[in-house]
Amino acid sequence: MAEKRWNIPESWQWSEANEFSVIIAGGTPRNSISKDNYSKDGIPWLTPADLSNYHEDTILRGKRSLSIVGYGNSSAKLIPQGSVLFTSRAPIGYCVIAGNEISTNQGFKSFVPAGGINPYFLRYYLINSKVYAESKASGTTFLELSGKKAGKLSFPIAPLNEQKRITDKIDSLFDRKNKAKKALDAIPALLNQYRQSILAAAFQGTLTKDWRGNIREGWTVNTVGSIINNIQSGKSFRCIERPPKANEKGIVKISAVSWGRFNEDESKTVTDISRLNEKAKIFEGDLLFSRANTIELVGACLIANKFKKDLYLSDKILRLEVPEEYKVYLKWFLRSPSGRKQIERMATGAQHSMRNISQSSLKKIMMPLPPKEEMLVISQTLEEMGEFLDQIHSKMKENGLRLGTLKQSILAKAFRGKLVPQDPNDEPVVELLKHIQNEREQLEKELKTKKKVTRNKPRGRNTKMIIPVIDALKQSKKPLSSQQLLSAAGYPNNANIDQIEHFFLDVRKSITNLQIEVWRDDNQDYFKLAG
Repeated sequence: MAEKRWNIPESWQWSEANEFSVIIAGGTPRNSISKDNYSKDGIPWLTPADLSNYHEDTILRGKRSLSIVGYGNSSAKLIPQGSVLFTSRAPIGYCVIAGNEISTNQGFKSFVPAGGINPYFLRYYLINSKVYAESKASGTTFLELSGKKAGKLSFPIAPLNEQKRITDKIDSLFDRKNKAKKALDAIPALLNQYRQSILAAAFQGTLTKDWRGNIREGWTVNTVGSIINNIQSGKSFRCIERPPKANEKGIVKISAVSWGRFNEDESKTVTDISRLNEKAKIFEGDLLFSRANTIELVGACLIANKFKKDLYLSDKILRLEVPEEYKVYLKWFLRSPSGRKQIERMATGAQHSMRNISQSSLKKIMMPLPPKEEMLVISQTLEEMGEFLDQIHSKMKENGLRLGTLKQSILAKAFRGKLVPQDPNDEPVVELLKHIQNEREQLEKELKTKKKVTRNKPRGRNTKMIIPVIDALKQSKKPLSSQQLLSAAGYPNNANIDQIEHFFLDVRKSITNLQIEVWRDDNQDYFKLAG
């Protein structure tokens, strides 16, 4: 009796996987590292690693393919096109449809559906059932879903026509979601481009052109050091690697100032407060500067605000003490294209490691200085721009989170019968499952029972008898490639799965009995009589 996981429409029915599909496990060749087991253009073979970061609905082959020898040395089976391949361990939950005949390693339980079951419908349900499948798995080293448990998984089966309507609707909604995500992902680069354009205009004097007129009267160029009264640094020593609690003191990490807003949680807890310098205590409104980081982040600066923890400077975070009217202006200049260019040029250190800018180099950075009244207008305008861009970025993150949950929401509705309307003219699932049961039994025989056929049914004068591979090699009197041997043994060009399985078993038996030998040349398997 199938588990009823939730309510579904009356025209649907809960059904266990082994009632409408055949579950096929995979395998890996013995001596899996032997090159003889693999072939460049051999039998398609899939491992869970092949599906990591794989986003297509279907797949044709993995990174490696099995040679005839490797296939014969494993319990892998050829799985029909249209089967649903589901990873059953390390990890559970990757899911893709076979775009052609394919084999897998033991990390899969593949669902071969009978007619009347849409493989895309199964795939979407399995994608939405990762946690459910994990709950049925067992194991100590890692969880694994057994073939028996996979066959007992419960599926909500809709009428066949409705299955198609559901998958079409899911495809359409996912396509729109992906387009929205692509547009959303492009926003940060656009915001940064806009920010840099505004900053460049601000320190070239064009941002306030309308405010003051065409002539830049009173502008001078001076060093950053000319407006700095003092630079305060702190200490770094062994601390507890967690943010301090309410009654504790902490030292900030460089990551506290790396991303434009002060993050008080990027800090460490001090155990010996006697080592702290009270002059290095951080207060609201302090202009903080990171003297060390990667090339992209060295020189990051911000004004610390909205924090509650009792925090102190480290040796890598400096406080720039400047007159209040210069504080915002200096912050934005150091973030501007001109400021960044000078910081990156003056920073020392190995190309791909931590860079450092000294206090003396920082003071030598050249900066345009407008009259104070204009400087305050520039500072206010840039602060408003910063707040505006922060609001956009915040909205972008909210929408990104919504998109992240949209996929599961769509799938949840789909398999509760709430995504598309039901059609009373669709064939009831009860009748569909009756047809499926008969077809499934025949499908299981074809997939799991090896035929003992040695001759094709007569279909004309050119019909060939299937003979043992050792006899084919005796008749040829020369070595044969795998494809040549297949043909010489009488197998047709359009050999079915059972015939190919029979051929591989014959090859493996002959090699095991030391009747034939195999070797590789130019990524091809060749066979000859032993001795």
